[in-house]
Amino acid sequence: MGKLFTDKDGNIVFIKDSEIRLRIKGHKRIRKLFSIHKPLNLIYCERKRKKHLHIKSDSYGFNWEVLMKAKSVENVLLKDELGMYLIPIKFIKDRGQFMHFAKKKFELQIFLPLEEINKYKTDERQYKNIMRGYQDIES
Repeated sequence: MGKLFTDKDGNIVFIKDSEIRLRIKGHKRIRKLFSIHKPLNLIYCERKRKKHLHIKSDSYGFNWEVLMKAKSVENVLLKDELGMYLIPIKFIKDRGQFMHFAKKKFELQIFLPLEEINKYKTDERQYKNIMRGYQDIES
């Protein structure tokens, strides 16, 4: 298990089995943030709207520190019940809004509204090509 960094709030971000994980300071629970796909310069995450969607802003949150430190990664591949979205990290940084729910055991996140996320929806064929490219590189 490789420690990547500790953020300003004392939360620890680390890599285990090609996954970026987070342990909030003072808590035992570890959350998976992203899977790493270095050959394709992307990080992958799955969301469930009922659980992960911030209702007031109609947006999904992304760990700000990871996005800032992900120098060799260009995109986030987000999957939810309604589709796949290949979103440039620069776009998230430029269009997102910060929210920090430390009292609810969350790290600093940048939230991107679904209206913006939908601009990057990929169809099934595009997704399969992305993943085929990843599998071809892996084998």
